[in-house]
Amino acid sequence: MLPSCRVVISKLIKRKDYSKANKVNEEVNQLINEQNVLQIDNSNIKENHLGKRGLHLNDKGNTILAGNILNKIRDLY
Repeated sequence: MLPSCRVVISKLIKRKDYSKANKVNEEVNQLINEQNVLQIDNSNIKENHLGKRGLHLNDKGNTILAGNILNKIRDLY
């Protein structure tokens, strides 16, 4: 219905609260890499960009994620 619409997938961010989830996240990110899809690389978001519990982004992490999204939008247009 929207032929000019583009879908972009944001790669998953490494957590520090649950190591099993990180293994799954790595597998999902690898699957994303293997597909011919537009993607947002969030590898610049490190553990110090996560909140105290190690799951949610802190203010700096949110700023970096927003920048990653905006940069991808700018790249597309």
